[in-house]
Amino acid sequence: MTSKPDQKRLFLYLWGDGTVGYIGKGSKKRAKGIHPDEVEKIREDPGYRELFTEEPFSTKEDARKAEAIAIWVLAHAPAERKRIRNRSGRKHTEYLKQELFTRPGQADYESFDNTLFVKVGPDKLTDLPLIFGRNQAVDMAERCRQYWDVSESRAKKLQRLVALTTKDVTPAGSIVLGSWAILPSYTWSIDKKGYRSIELADPSDWDSDGNRGKEFVAKDYKFRTVGYSKDVR
Repeated sequence: MTSKPDQKRLFLYLWGDGTVGYIGKGSKKRAKGIHPDEVEKIREDPGYRELFTEEPFSTKEDARKAEAIAIWVLAHAPAERKRIRNRSGRKHTEYLKQELFTRPGQADYESFDNTLFVKVGPDKLTDLPLIFGRNQAVDMAERCRQYWDVSESRAKKLQRLVALTTKDVTPAGSIVLGSWAILPSYTWSIDKKGYRSIELADPSDWDSDGNRGKEFVAKDYKFRTVGYSKDVR
């Protein structure tokens, strides 16, 4: 069943001072209906306004992407220009993908030792940096070094972290996002759930072995999120 055209609009609630407080998609009826308490605070603000796209989007998918772009822009605006309340729409920021750094050549799995491989996808907006958007090396390192389920026995053997793209980013195969030398495991931190944050020798050196941007090839070894070189497995 297809949705009614009016259900595919983008709408914004503005605080009385003109800053955006809420971004959503749906119908005019939904926007005027019951919303979370935090949205009601915006409505109670003297001079608040509601804005809608005059014409509905052709599909809900297009409406989601428009919502994602709007939330992304607002999330990266100067603090004084935003007082946004909703966060549920942030999950759709996974639609936003930008170019990756690539270069000729292959990074062969067989050539690695003492290595932890991690796959990093187009993450939703969280407190961690995304892997796209022309990240600086340190931002990419912060995104890729945490949080991973690595046993103590394996952690002691690791000397290198290699971050790879997931299939939803590069369907044909993984690309090396970065490769860092890591410090001994006793320097790592562990959260309450047992996930480890890896300490890197130099977060700014994301091409320590010359493999950044190359296609990762592993003919006889598959892993979902976390993998290891043969000597660590």
